[in-house]
Amino acid sequence: MQQRENRNEYPFIVCDKRKKKYVGSTRLYSFNQLNNIANLGYTWYRKESQGNGTNKNCKYLLLEFAFEKIGIERVEFGASNLNEKSINAMKSIMCKVDGVF
Repeated sequence: MQQRENRNEYPFIVCDKRKKKYVGSTRLYSFNQLNNIANLGYTWYRKESQGNGTNKNCKYLLLEFAFEKIGIERVEFGASNLNEKSINAMKSIMCKVDGVF
């Protein structure tokens, strides 16, 4: 929470309003203030909340928060090349591949 107070990270708990329960977490992190960039990730969801649109809806809300509320100019996503679920989730919201480490 100290990172949140210092505006270095913004952690979020993800709640499914229909089921009225917490289903995961995610965060904006690694802010590069010189270039006005942040990363979006460290996302985890309960098994029953995977593949049902929760992640996509959450990502749109986080992007809106990043661009419209705190004025970030670029948001970066990352995943292991072996994590096909994460890569497909990013593609589903039209992320563009800029490179592979």
